[in-house]
Formats: sequence, C-alpha cells, structure tokens
Amino acid sequence: MAGFNENLSEKRMQRGLSQKAMAEAIGVAQSTYSLYEKGAREPNISKIVKISEVLNISIDDLFGTEPVVDEFLSLLGRLDEIDRAEISGTVKQMLKAEKYKEK
Repeated sequence: MAGFNENLSEKRMQRGLSQKAMAEAIGVAQSTYSLYEKGAREPNISKIVKISEVLNISIDDLFGTEPVVDEFLSLLGRLDEIDRAEISGTVKQMLKAEKYKEK
C-alpha cells in the first residue's frame, strides 16, 4: 500500500497540477509542498483537509486507507437490537481497561 506522500504525488499528477500550483492552492511554499511529497515533512490537519478539497478526494483516499468507521457502522446496522446492546456493553467494558484511561 502506498504511503501518504506517494498518494499525494500520484493524485496531484492525475489532476494535472504542478507542485507550484498545488502549493499555492493550499497556502504553502513550493519547497514545503515538495517536502510533503518526499515524505520529509508532514502537513498539519488543516493542510490535509485543504489538500483533499483541492484534489477533490477523501482523506481516506489520500492516505490510502479504508473508511473503517463507515464499514463498522454498516455491520452494526445489520444486527438486531439485542446484539447491538451486547456489543455496546462489551466495548464499554473494554474501555475501562487501564490502557484506555486518559492520563
């Protein structure tokens, strides 16, 4: 699976945009944008959102990930009320574990 920087470069080229045009569209210097594509620097979340808007793709597509939450909710929706309640109880119990407590 390709990483963020590889997907970024590929999607930009698919849209026919230069690095300079992309940098201007998201409000960074071309040198900064170039570092994003090289994987030497990572954009903050607001820049990631802007990149996805400029490229007209989802953030999941940009990172090459599956929309896990949507799939999980879809699967839950197929269960009856009793089974959904059981899963909810299980998750709540798991969240009581030390590793999930806020520090």
